[in-house]
Amino acid sequence: MEGSHSKLAKNSHTYLYHQLKEAFVNVDRFRDTIMEEQPLFKYGNSQERIPFDDVLKSVKNDLEPFFKSIFNINKFSDYVNSNNIHEPSICNALRKEYVYFIYEMTNTIAKDLNDFKKGNHEFYASFSNFEKGMSRNLIHFIFNNSQFTGNDEYYESSSDSNQFIKEYLTSILIETRENPKAISSRLLILEINRVQTMILKNANFNFLHWYLNELKSAMNDLKFVHDTRLNYGLKCSEKLLRNLYRKLKSEDFIDIDHTTETNFIEVFIEDWYTHDSICVLKMDNPQTNYFLNQFKINIDASIKVSDIEKVKNIRNKNGYIRSASLSASSSRNKKIGPKKEAELVTLFVKL
Repeated sequence: MEGSHSKLAKNSHTYLYHQLKEAFVNVDRFRDTIMEEQPLFKYGNSQERIPFDDVLKSVKNDLEPFFKSIFNINKFSDYVNSNNIHEPSICNALRKEYVYFIYEMTNTIAKDLNDFKKGNHEFYASFSNFEKGMSRNLIHFIFNNSQFTGNDEYYESSSDSNQFIKEYLTSILIETRENPKAISSRLLILEINRVQTMILKNANFNFLHWYLNELKSAMNDLKFVHDTRLNYGLKCSEKLLRNLYRKLKSEDFIDIDHTTETNFIEVFIEDWYTHDSICVLKMDNPQTNYFLNQFKINIDASIKVSDIEKVKNIRNKNGYIRSASLSASSSRNKKIGPKKEAELVTLFVKL
């Protein structure tokens, strides 16, 4: 082989080390070999969370800076001298083993993170920007916390899911302080309650007490939510709301799988932080804007879109209600009105 190491003895460990390094960073030379044996990573019935192709691309683009810290030449010598290599090429063996190691580790951690978030996915949905680089962040985490052993296990990680999840949560906590108005205090309270329950159940996460204290601290910082009112301040009767719910259900304007009659009452009447109910309207933004305007006229003028946006316990086909989105969409549809306008009017007749 020609190149910077061409003068090295072709049977030396140093030569093989440099040959391996070239093979790793040239994805075209090992991609086909690995793809032939690509596993389908499953936990129960769930598919892989970090795609195999993402791992391949990251190995090509990011391995070089980490290579020397992962592959110790002395341990590499032990590996070469062992009798455990079942591939005709050392390069084939090591590159496949390493890619599979990263693939399995990243999917294991991704599964544990998903398991941790169960019960309050709404809260973490507020930080959707963190999900965009999740694959790369996970793979980098494995790069930074793994090493080549030179023995039968090949590679080992010096860290685990708990450390990665704690780093992820640290980023979440920083965001709650840097951009507090984007965070719903209702969801934050629900997350505090969920973590307290996890502690009581002795959940297998070693950072829960730390996280609980940080969440409580973040909650104390969100003073803008804790004003004189902790609910919508409606003066209408519960009976009126029940009648409205039944009409919404009859006209198929509400998602009954996510919003029962009890949920509906809790959303509009109860204090925001005493329940986890949510009202899911089967309406687009122009319809929602029309509905809320009619609500103010016929039921209670106290309700404010700014409160709905802040608390995030009412949503429609477009997601959580946002004042700017409602205004923009209603302006575009001002001349033609919302779809099913007659049915929307009917909702408020003879309540």
